[in-house]
Amino acid sequence: MKKTSIIITLICCFAIQVDLFAQLKISSSSFINKNIAAVSISEAGMDFQEEIVFSQDEIMMSIKIFPQNLDNVVYNSWQIHVSKNDIDWNNDLELYIRRTGDGKNDYNKKPQNGEYFQKIETNSSLFFVGQGWINLIPIQVKLTGFSVTLPAKSYSTEIIFTLIDN
Repeated sequence: MKKTSIIITLICCFAIQVDLFAQLKISSSSFINKNIAAVSISEAGMDFQEEIVFSQDEIMMSIKIFPQNLDNVVYNSWQIHVSKNDIDWNNDLELYIRRTGDGKNDYNKKPQNGEYFQKIETNSSLFFVGQGWINLIPIQVKLTGFSVTLPAKSYSTEIIFTLIDN
């Protein structure tokens, strides 16, 4: 019988690309620390659950473009890119992300894309796009790749969101 306990730490970071005309701001206060309880494997062929899906609002993201004026609050378009920076990670673990809602704003603007899980790689890729200020966009994370062959220890990676002003 093998008992294994794994602790996963995901740190959300934000990179901001600034142009000469506006200050871009993206905010979230998410630090995800998931302790996977010890699992008893008592028969040959048994394994861990294949994936862990975190809550639909594990990360709450708000996007604002400054200075506060009509153009930036309503019309200025932007892109969110996502990548990861492995701190102490096993290549068998895979991290996925999706947007589970549209957030809130005063002008009925909704983000586009990002509704389906996409794998987070070390190279940055487009996550979703939007226009104007949007608050409280819910983001969900999924983790796959668990196996009895995965060493029991803590694993850490950073999720990096980059906001690009179009």
